[in-house]
Amino acid sequence: MGFQLFFYKTKIDRSKKSKMIFLTIFILSAYLGLNPVVKPSTGSPKQSTVSINVLTRHSSSLFNILEEGFKQSSFVPEGLDVDIVFKALTSSLWKPTIDDGDIDLAWGGGSLLFDQLLSENLLEPVLNLEILSEIQYLKENEWNHGPITNVTMFQNGTGNQIQKIYWIGSIITSLGLVIDNASLTERELSPPIYWSDLAHPNYYFDDPIIGITGSSSFTATIYESIIHNYGWQLGWGINAMIAGNSLIYSGIYIPENEPYYNLSIFTTIDSNGYWFELHHQNQIYLCPRNPSILGVEPIAFTKNTVTDQDRFDVAESFVKFLLSTEGQSYLLDENIMRTPIRNDVFENISNVQDIEFVSELPVLFNRTKNNIEKLIDEEHYLNYYFSMRSYWEAVNSGAINNLSKVMKSAKNAIATHNMTDIQQLKLAMALGKPVGNPVFTEEIAENINKNMTSGKVPPNIMSEWTSLSNEKYQQIIDQLDNLTLETDFGISNYDIAKIDNPFGENVIFEKQLIEEPILQAIIINGIVLLIISISSLATGGIVAFIIRKR
Repeated sequence: MGFQLFFYKTKIDRSKKSKMIFLTIFILSAYLGLNPVVKPSTGSPKQSTVSINVLTRHSSSLFNILEEGFKQSSFVPEGLDVDIVFKALTSSLWKPTIDDGDIDLAWGGGSLLFDQLLSENLLEPVLNLEILSEIQYLKENEWNHGPITNVTMFQNGTGNQIQKIYWIGSIITSLGLVIDNASLTERELSPPIYWSDLAHPNYYFDDPIIGITGSSSFTATIYESIIHNYGWQLGWGINAMIAGNSLIYSGIYIPENEPYYNLSIFTTIDSNGYWFELHHQNQIYLCPRNPSILGVEPIAFTKNTVTDQDRFDVAESFVKFLLSTEGQSYLLDENIMRTPIRNDVFENISNVQDIEFVSELPVLFNRTKNNIEKLIDEEHYLNYYFSMRSYWEAVNSGAINNLSKVMKSAKNAIATHNMTDIQQLKLAMALGKPVGNPVFTEEIAENINKNMTSGKVPPNIMSEWTSLSNEKYQQIIDQLDNLTLETDFGISNYDIAKIDNPFGENVIFEKQLIEEPILQAIIINGIVLLIISISSLATGGIVAFIIRKR
């Protein structure tokens, strides 16, 4: 058959003839069992595809746009096609996933999560000189000036690794409230300024006007910030009062069904808040104060990754792109609307598609950053991160029926019995009094956190916390329904001696503080001293009389 192919056509040009000869030799060689040598093509080599795996907490709307932007950029290493596989997993699964050894980068989820990863030795330091140079530039020209000066934009190691950088903030993020001013005005309510304002009984309605997210990885920061700012017991009490005033839902996005249409206030992340403000005339996004919850979405290289140089090069290139002005410009896309880490991004918006509000975004971003009063301190929060979230769910979501009754009774007590500011403070302290066996003190919370392996407290402990909370709430309901000026909810003036009252002024109370128990102590000590003095005088007089007699 090979000869037939060779002589198939007699009149062929030299080029075609050469090709036919080569084909004939190839077929004959195959027929005789020989191994022909084929010279490689001298044309352009085919590009190889390199895939990297990125562990993330971001939504697909964000990372798909950023991936496409990266692929179209000059940051992709020459000669490579790239593919980024995003693995969007809950934070509790990050450690075992990184331990499995096939993750190149971790991205998003908040600085608290990344500090946890760093403490568990799951991150690699940044070694690329271009990335380190960009961090230095941003530090000097962006981060060390203005309202975000105190925001942690990158994290160093500890001990002998203190000079190395382990994660870098790639997006500025905040937690706040979407507020419908018109709705609040109809109800004769003022917009909240501080987180504790949401705990006021006046915000209670049978059809709640406040919506809050349960103790998820992102909203837990809100509840911990309240505890950090007001102290362990009062902080838990304020959290309970906010929960009692609210509808509690899961996730970061408000559900789109019936009971949620009546909400005038709800918690959310900044991107969702900006969207509501730009699309609804009466709604604004606000970061409450005391403290403000402003942070970053870090990116970091992970331990135990595959030792493939191409993969490492692509991972480094993606980080460079993400920190660049070009990469940051994609955050302005209408489907993302996240706050960039650099202001020069607004001078380079050519990559943004289908966005109508670019001119308005700087105003929103800067208002958020300028609203900072005091930032949350996350370092200590790591010590009870998981146990605190479980306790919140047990004593608030688990006992929400009785907690709502507490707030309804409190609102009625204010209206009918002139419940005082001091009584409201004592109510919060009573609600926040820890329960459990052992009692859920800060120390116990830290011990439970150390011994947790799955990120969850055992169900039997959760049930006990809920049961004990329901009993406590019912006792408080009974006291509220029979309120008098002497009702103190089991909290003495001495218990609230050094507490700044978020429900009103402290001036009157501070005067009372001198009269009780300090004044009582002064009187008692004075009486004791008087008795001793009289006794001494009497004794001295007797002794002198005896001497004179002698």
